[in-house]
Amino acid sequence: MKDRVHREFADGDIEKIADAYHCWRGQKGAGRYGDIAGFCKTATSAEIAAHQFALTSGRYVGVAHVEEDAESAEKPISLAPLLRLRLNSETSRREAMTPRTELYQLLGDQTEKVVVP
Repeated sequence: MKDRVHREFADGDIEKIADAYHCWRGQKGAGRYGDIAGFCKTATSAEIAAHQFALTSGRYVGVAHVEEDAESAEKPISLAPLLRLRLNSETSRREAMTPRTELYQLLGDQTEKVVVP
């Protein structure tokens, strides 16, 4: 992955896509085409119409089934990165607040009654 949105294809990825395309087209010697969950699917016109003609691939292709092995199922999920991100964002938010804004937040409904110089 180049970043969270963009992916750079390796030669093997390009070959896999090209092979699937040639099989789908029914080219001689390319092999037989078959839908592969998470990779490719031949959608019918009726399926596309049912999705209001949206051509987002995930609606049709789905996700590949990944089997869990016993080792990965036993590993605890670390929440530390998520908590660190949440703490950093909370700290940034608090640092951006002015004292007056913070006071209003602390007082809640009573803000109309308070006069801050």
